[in-house]
Amino acid sequence: MKIVKIVLWLGVALLFLGAIIFGVAFAYSGFDIQFLSNVQTEYKTFEENADNEITSLSIDYNTAEVVVYVSDDIDALSVQYPQKQNKKGENLAVIIVQETQNALSIKETPKPAFFSFDFSQPTVSVYLPQERVYTLDLQTTTGTIRLASGNLSVSKITLQATTGMISTKDCAVSSAGEACFETTTGIVNVGELSAQTVVLKTTTGLLTAHKTITAETSVSIETTTGSIKALDTITANTVTAKATTGDLKITAEIYANAITLETTTGDLNARLGGKKADYSILVAQSTGKSNISKQTGGTKTLNVSCSTGDIYVTFAE
Repeated sequence: MKIVKIVLWLGVALLFLGAIIFGVAFAYSGFDIQFLSNVQTEYKTFEENADNEITSLSIDYNTAEVVVYVSDDIDALSVQYPQKQNKKGENLAVIIVQETQNALSIKETPKPAFFSFDFSQPTVSVYLPQERVYTLDLQTTTGTIRLASGNLSVSKITLQATTGMISTKDCAVSSAGEACFETTTGIVNVGELSAQTVVLKTTTGLLTAHKTITAETSVSIETTTGSIKALDTITANTVTAKATTGDLKITAEIYANAITLETTTGDLNARLGGKKADYSILVAQSTGKSNISKQTGGTKTLNVSCSTGDIYVTFAE
């Protein structure tokens, strides 16, 4: 019995000693969480050839931040992308870079990796000459997608993140077709945006339009668990804003012929262009206060629905 106690105490002492050694080493690393990683990152670069000007770009990464820089100072399109490796230098993902006529596709497919501990957040850096019109499809499973600078002209743009933020607030985007920004778990921050149609969607997170949004046909803004804020004007033929669990707050005007505003659990606060008499209004509400009620005779339509929460709608005139 005495020997068992000695062994137990020895085991506890060794455990504490190991914890102390780990703590000292972790502190010596500057408490850098990447100290615990056994994965390293090597960066590779694609640069377009003068005889094949890239205007269509597709990037699909599993775990990475994607940052896009647009500038007049950039002469040729280039992409710097990460290749993760173990300490032996063996690749932990298959990266396929495919270049065709005026198009580039970069796709990462992770390999099954056992006993790999990776706490890094590598970055895919995209550099675009400003004078071109692009088709952009950027996707990441875990990571942020950010348009960091410039004025971006596209025929179509799709930004999709499963877990991570999408931000275009520092870049003005003009699309001849659809502009779709979507994340499952994360925040969406939108800057100046004009397009044929606009789709902004997040399942869990805050969705904020920081600058003007203009669409020739429709604007759709939707979140399931989160809030919607529009800090500048929204202009389109039809505008739909839906928040299932969260508030809907539009502090600048909406200018549209048909407007639908919905929230299930949360308050609804909006400001619309024109006069109240311009609208035929339908209001559906279960519990809460409302400063508007049903009316007919307007040339525009306003449908407002709020199950549990207050409705407060004002008009510019």
